[in-house]
Amino acid sequence: MPRPLKSRKVTDDLSICPREGTVQQLADLILSRKVVHVRGTPASGKTTLAQLLKDHLSGQGRNVYFMGTWRDLDTLYEALRIHGTNWRPCFEAVLIIDEGQTSYNDSILWNEILKPRCYGKGEEIMFCLFCSYGSPSTGVETTTCEFTPAILNPRNGTPIKLQTDAIEYLFSFTNGHPGALESMMEYFFHILPL
Repeated sequence: MPRPLKSRKVTDDLSICPREGTVQQLADLILSRKVVHVRGTPASGKTTLAQLLKDHLSGQGRNVYFMGTWRDLDTLYEALRIHGTNWRPCFEAVLIIDEGQTSYNDSILWNEILKPRCYGKGEEIMFCLFCSYGSPSTGVETTTCEFTPAILNPRNGTPIKLQTDAIEYLFSFTNGHPGALESMMEYFFHILPL
């Protein structure tokens, strides 16, 4: 259920790459378009990006509500009532929906709420839906420059320093997919007998 966000920032976890540029561009896109649909394969970092976006927009003083998954509107309003949350669309509020693909069968949401917002009509609220599709083997569209800090950040506390050719090999082998890289590292360092 949506909740006002006053919890710890996701960047308090030093293993998270803050991706300031990506987050800022996404925030700018939401402010200009009102509805943004972020799509990626499973385990590609969508939930972390959603949390980073939530922290960024909250830090700007915006009313931000985060949903871990979509619930149909009747269930949503009932849950809000039970938890004492007043959901009143307000000027420039942002609703971030993780696992947004669970909303695809909600025609009221897509046809009567999101579609009018795309054309500047309806309530003054902005939406960002983070949705999964396809196979995790597809990977993310990125360059090694963007890929390297997200996975091989010195703040992660990794006691090894990889050579540039090793980093390039891992990137080409995993196509920049964080879940694939994590699985490879787990295998190399914890399963493969040395």
